[in-house]
Parts: sequence; structure tokens; C-alpha cells
Amino acid sequence: SNTGMKYKRILSQSHVVLKEFYVDQHLIVKLSNVQGDVHINGHAIELNNNSTFVVPKFSHISCSINQLNSQENIELQLLMIDEESISEAFKYISALKQPTFPTASCSPVYTISTPAIVDQNFVLFNKLLPSLCGSSIETTLLSQCLVFILMALNEAGIDVFNVYRFNYD
Repeated sequence: SNTGMKYKRILSQSHVVLKEFYVDQHLIVKLSNVQGDVHINGHAIELNNNSTFVVPKFSHISCSINQLNSQENIELQLLMIDEESISEAFKYISALKQPTFPTASCSPVYTISTPAIVDQNFVLFNKLLPSLCGSSIETTLLSQCLVFILMALNEAGIDVFNVYRFNYD
């Protein structure tokens, strides 16, 4: 499997249409200036302007996204997370907070309006990672930010403990 975490920033001037594909890593995706929808494991999710969504590994995903403001690029920021990194992060978080277990009938929440802490951490990636490329500090930054991002997503209503283990059963 892929080792470590990776961050990518993609700017697009037109609409983005992706036919269904399969992801083999956990993802946190932050979008700006978008309207449209994403399908994750059969759940249709509507996106508005600044959204963050989570994708557990082994998911099937497709999307159709347009620019909200045609004068500006769609900004897509991706955090790709391997199993070891997410387990490590959950170790810290579960020490702070007990995961809740919703009833089986609840369908998972995959997306929320981007919280400030998530925004700030993606700004860190964006500004700092290009200059850290390949150094051990890159790994440290990604790992530490992941903990804050997961905590912020959890606080804002995405049950990260369950979503990222959702496909395992």
C-alpha cells in the first residue's frame, strides 16, 4: 500500500465530471467555488461553494461539479491518508473523545460546510508543503494537521470514527 499521506491542490477553469471510480486510500477533500454533486457509495451529496467531504477507502465515487463564480477557478484540495496515519490520528483523538455509534439505520454524513480549523490547516499545507517537499518535516506537518482536521470534522457533525471504518464490515 502507499506509505504516508499526500496533499494535492488542483485548480480547474471548467467543470469537473468524473465517472465512477474506486479509491484505495482515505480522502479528505476540500472544495471552493463549486456547485454540483458527488456520489459516495451510492449516497448523493450536494455541494455548495466551500465544502469539505470525507471518503473512506474502498469507496466508489463520482462527481459533477461546476464553477459557482465563473470568474474564478474551482479549487480542489485533497488529503490522501494511508491506514497507518489515520490509525495513529484516531489513537490521539479517541483518548480525548469517545466515539459515538449511531444506529444502523442512520446513513453516514459525508459532507459539511468547511470549518475554520480545516480551512487553516489546508492553508498550512498549501503554503508550507511546497518548500518541505520530501523532508521528514513534511510527514510531521501532515500527521499533526490530520489530528486537528479530524477533530474539527467530528466536532462539526461528521462521525469520523464510523465513516472511516464504515466499509470495513
